[in-house]
Amino acid sequence: MAITKRRNTSYVFEGGRRLSGLGTKTETWTQFWTQTFQYWARHNDTKPTRGSQKSLKNMTERHTAIHDATTVPEAPHLPRPAPIDAYGEGGFRFAGMSHRGSLLCFPDGIWAWPVIDVSELNKRVLQPVFDRADRLDFFLIGAGRNPWPMPEDLRHRFRELSLSVDAMATGAAVRTYNILLAENRRVGAGLIAVT
Repeated sequence: MAITKRRNTSYVFEGGRRLSGLGTKTETWTQFWTQTFQYWARHNDTKPTRGSQKSLKNMTERHTAIHDATTVPEAPHLPRPAPIDAYGEGGFRFAGMSHRGSLLCFPDGIWAWPVIDVSELNKRVLQPVFDRADRLDFFLIGAGRNPWPMPEDLRHRFRELSLSVDAMATGAAVRTYNILLAENRRVGAGLIAVT
């Protein structure tokens, strides 16, 4: 597989498929890193080891999550709010459905949220929340297994929007979200999946 570098920092692989620095609609980070690794292994006369394949998988998942965490799918899993029936083993159950991964819950629906760890939370990742601030009274962050001290810059952004926020372990956030939802409060939640 030949790689050609072009002026705009895109990489063109044999067959004309284009892969650029942050991924494009035509290729994903997984494909990019897999092809890069295969090219490297082939041209260095080495066989991929089990450890290197695991490292590639972890690196690919991390880069994909960071790139995709800023985008929330246009269509929700469920176009209405619903209580969370169960959580754990890397996902959630709600409204008779199950979802693997994290969730972003709003009064207008429940979306997949490609955040894996609280270290990924920043203003860009929370932009869908900020965009709906006028429709929310309260936002909960389920930070995984442990409570998370929210950085001051994020707290300040929530204050600017007059939106109350609280970060806690995912289990506590699920329970609080369900109670506030039952009280017909305008609540949202970003729930990071726990295993």
